Amino acid sequence: MNRTLLLMAVAAVATSGVKAQSVTYNHDSPKQNQITVMETGTGALSPELYYTLLHNKYKKSAASKNKLSFRTLAGVNLYNQTDEAEAIDSALVKRAEIEALNVADRQIDLAWLAEGDKINAQMERLQRNIDRIPLA
Repeated sequence: MNRTLLLMAVAAVATSGVKAQSVTYNHDSPKQNQITVMETGTGALSPELYYTLLHNKYKKSAASKNKLSFRTLAGVNLYNQTDEAEAIDSALVKRAEIEALNVADRQIDLAWLAEGDKINAQMERLQRNIDRIPLA
């Protein structure tokens, strides 16, 4: 009993100093704002005085320039790919139907291997009964 309590106390003390790793996120609003202005041209650069004195030309033209025309083109290209995606989807659906039929065929083959002898025996019995019928 005392030994168990001692081990539990040692384990509690040893693990109290151990901390698990955690993900940290330090939001830097000015840095995010600068990246937003650089990417899309929207937002406001800060500190205001710094950009007014040293980067006034860029500050005036930042909103009027589309720096990410590839984003617009990517959206248009994705929209144009919907017909192709639907064609691929319908082809895959048809292929899945064919595969389902193939699986069903294989299951019949397995059933024949397991039960084929019984079916053949019954068919032979039926044929013997038919042969016993006298022809008029």
